[in-house]
Amino acid sequence: MSNKFRGSRMDRQDKRKAVEQAKAEVELRKTEAEIAQSSVDEAKDELESRKYWADKNEKYLERMRSGYAEGIKLFYDSFKTRATLTSAIIVVILALSREVSSVSPAYGPIL
Repeated sequence: MSNKFRGSRMDRQDKRKAVEQAKAEVELRKTEAEIAQSSVDEAKDELESRKYWADKNEKYLERMRSGYAEGIKLFYDSFKTRATLTSAIIVVILALSREVSSVSPAYGPIL
């Protein structure tokens, strides 16, 4: 009878070892899954970060392009305004010269 009890005790020990090994295997698989998930999460974060910076750079470049275009427009408008003022000044000078020349003909050669 002692062999019978001994055999069943060994069977129970073997089963207990098998259960412990299965638990260890499950824990190992869980750890591997967590590592894989963290790698996926890191890759997602990296992708979102790159997308954010790409969008930010695109917006900055767009502002630079529009700012450059606006600067060119202002530069052109300044020359247009100068030309208009110059033309107006010439007309004013002519008008004044006629008034001055009618009052005193001595100013004629200067004008």
